[in-house]
Amino acid sequence: MTTYLTPSPKMQFFDANGNPLAGGKLYTYVSGTSTPLTSYTDYTGNTANTNPIILDSRGEADLWLGTDTYRLVLETAANVLIWTVDGVSGSFSAADISYLAAGAGAVLTTVQAKLRQTVSVQDFGAVGDGTTDDTLAIQAAIDALSQAGVGGTVLLPAGTYKITENLDITWPNSTDQNTPGRITIQGEGADLSYIYDYRSNASAATGGAITIDFTTGYANKFFTMYFGEFSLIKKLNATTYDSATTTYSIGVGTGLYMKNVPNTGEFRNLRIIGYDVGVNLTDCLAIVIANFNVQLADLGFVVAQSTFSEPTAMQFNSCTVSGIKSLAYLIQGGGPIAFNGGVIEECGVMSGSSQGTSGAIYYQATAFLPTQLVIDGVFFEGNAGAADIYINAPVSIASRASSSINNCMFARNSATIYTTNNIYVLNNSATASLIVTTISNGFKGYSPYVDSGSRLYITKAGTNTAGTIIYNLGNFYDSAVETPTVVIDITGSSGSQNLQSVTTVGSTTTINSQFNGVNIGTFSAVPSLTTTGSTIGFGNSTNAALLVAAAWRGSANNLNDLGASGVNGIMSTPPPTT
Repeated sequence: MTTYLTPSPKMQFFDANGNPLAGGKLYTYVSGTSTPLTSYTDYTGNTANTNPIILDSRGEADLWLGTDTYRLVLETAANVLIWTVDGVSGSFSAADISYLAAGAGAVLTTVQAKLRQTVSVQDFGAVGDGTTDDTLAIQAAIDALSQAGVGGTVLLPAGTYKITENLDITWPNSTDQNTPGRITIQGEGADLSYIYDYRSNASAATGGAITIDFTTGYANKFFTMYFGEFSLIKKLNATTYDSATTTYSIGVGTGLYMKNVPNTGEFRNLRIIGYDVGVNLTDCLAIVIANFNVQLADLGFVVAQSTFSEPTAMQFNSCTVSGIKSLAYLIQGGGPIAFNGGVIEECGVMSGSSQGTSGAIYYQATAFLPTQLVIDGVFFEGNAGAADIYINAPVSIASRASSSINNCMFARNSATIYTTNNIYVLNNSATASLIVTTISNGFKGYSPYVDSGSRLYITKAGTNTAGTIIYNLGNFYDSAVETPTVVIDITGSSGSQNLQSVTTVGSTTTINSQFNGVNIGTFSAVPSLTTTGSTIGFGNSTNAALLVAAAWRGSANNLNDLGASGVNGIMSTPPPTT
């Protein structure tokens, strides 16, 4: 058992000979002055001592000090001065306690300095009980770090924090990219740290419950920190879903709003529920979004340009978006926009979308960048509306770009709620050239869903379908009636294989191997894909060497897919002949 030495329960005073100062007088003043300052008879502070305090026969007195600093003067009963002591305090702070870390080379500091290395919203009065309005306390914690010019992490300890206004993070007052001052917020995990959003409709009309706006400040600014580990839940005028009628009631406001934020850090592990727009990324570059869970909104993510730049080098890693009325992701231009893993399920409606179309990922092409969508390993299930992936080149947009969709799973599992197409490419621009490569994707319907030839897995449309090429390799199509008719061989202008392997179970698959436009081998049959150790060979493989040599004697240069000169994937000019 741990025990402690008790402090003196009573104060006792002595005369110059060491005898109890019976009848002595103790005066209490404001430190550094002769202004009387009250002391108290007990810990409650309800009863004041006389001033001076008259000591009893043992020279004792009950002496409890207030929060101020005192000057004490001790005299005999005959008013003879014994001593004066100034700067007496009944309390002490962390600044008065030393701290030394373990290990060689550690430097002595104070407990106060050590504790101030981290800042918690509770340091500024946040309660985290879900009832107390913690808006001002959280904003004060953010502002304290920003104004100090040091920046840092605002900790959101486990708890439920109520807010009624936007929480704002702006670019620090600096004129140098390398000046400190950036602020981030981190909780203890999305299941432990919660922000409950009780903003009124007027407060929620602009920005977001958390707004990160770097519009003003130094021109070249980057957010290089980690942000997240908490939940952001709309509690007032929130989006709800009625499963009985399959209808949404859309709430007000945005959860996380970012404007003009170039990023080399990461936003991770946020749960955002109940908004009109879950996350709005406007004029943002190189944002990495990881392990977000966005639910119950009209739009899950909006990624767009306003005045600064189209979205560039954006990543969405292992995110889950579900229960979204109109679109899980609304992306307006830019690229590459990468999706790595994650789930998009039960997003979109059969009618009534706020955007005129509905589904999972909607991308509106621009002429800005030649690489647009890069989607890998995403699970699409139970979505509704036009398409799981919708790529649109509007009229007069001179987009010449490629997108790739690989290793994804597309599942339809309802008889009444589904997407018309899993992948839909609309090209209405006479000057647009869209290339979409699909590799190793799976497409399947599950009972009670009923296959229909009007809902092909992949299709293209618009006034310039000739300007759209959709390549396929190694895709699995479960339904023959929904197998796409826009099957195009994967080809390279030179030195590449031409593989037509959009395969339906039991159908014939053709594999051509081409070199510089010359076929050097063909296989066409129904492959035994489920037999271990089965072999597929090239019919003309014995002639490959001669055919390759003949191919090199063809045209000197070829055009690659984007129209530039060169031999695609091998070298810029053919080797010299001997």
